[in-house]
Amino acid sequence: MKLLLPLIILSSVVLADPNKKMIVTIDDFSRGSNYLGRAKKNKLILKHLKDHGANGSIFFINCSSIDKSEKINKSYQNLISNGHILGNHTYFHKDLKKVSIQEYQEDISNCQKKIKEKFSYTMKYFRYPYLRRGDQKKYQAMTKYLKDNKYVDGFVTVDSSEWYLSGLLEDAIRKKKKVDFDKLGDFYVMTMMDSVNFYHKRAKELKLKKFAHSLLIHDNDLSALYLGKLLKRLKQEGWTFISAKEMYSAKNELNREIKNHNHGQGRVIATLEERGIKGPRNASWQPIKKIKAEVERLKIFQ
Repeated sequence: MKLLLPLIILSSVVLADPNKKMIVTIDDFSRGSNYLGRAKKNKLILKHLKDHGANGSIFFINCSSIDKSEKINKSYQNLISNGHILGNHTYFHKDLKKVSIQEYQEDISNCQKKIKEKFSYTMKYFRYPYLRRGDQKKYQAMTKYLKDNKYVDGFVTVDSSEWYLSGLLEDAIRKKKKVDFDKLGDFYVMTMMDSVNFYHKRAKELKLKKFAHSLLIHDNDLSALYLGKLLKRLKQEGWTFISAKEMYSAKNELNREIKNHNHGQGRVIATLEERGIKGPRNASWQPIKKIKAEVERLKIFQ
């Protein structure tokens, strides 16, 4: 028995996954809310992050929302005060596939100027709206633009369809449907963990020594209601939360310039495809038709 205990401890150390590291990133902050209300939604998201030690998260904002109201401006200042990062998500959330490279870069520049002017903020993290990087020519131009202007590319490694589930919730609230919030929370966590596990498993196919993940969620009532539950589950499964500096440092082997412009499912899939490693591009619970069918089967909204 005395010999068995050290072996159990040693086994636990060996089995620990050193690459189960993640930063939480939130796109489209600060949206409105048709259930909790903007102020309560924002407060709950920040509380979840603080309670679970997800400090230094990045909130990617559309600068067209700045100065819409003093409350919105205060919500941005509150993020900075709480140690989180304001990221540039363009001024008007433009789609690079639909606009010229000149218009797109001007939108980024205008957003950064607004952030600096309003909040005296100089960190420069950028994320492509819709994760769309245009065609190959636009992608090459953007890669040079970001590098020349000292932006950090806030790429994503873990994508999901929580934005679609959030839309179903918003629609149900709008139509005054009855919502089974317990079932909704369980379904949300299950589908999110499915995405986390899928992209982590696929990342391992790259055989990298050291890498970390960037989880994409959106600013919505779904995040406000259940982000804490998700973060708790992640910690139970051995995940730790890291800073933007660690995530986007040179030590993260996923933080490498790649030629493939098609980042629709994030950096892991783009890197796999560039290396010619075939396999599924989406987690099993990403297809929105499957989500819709299961939500109806579970009778989450009635």
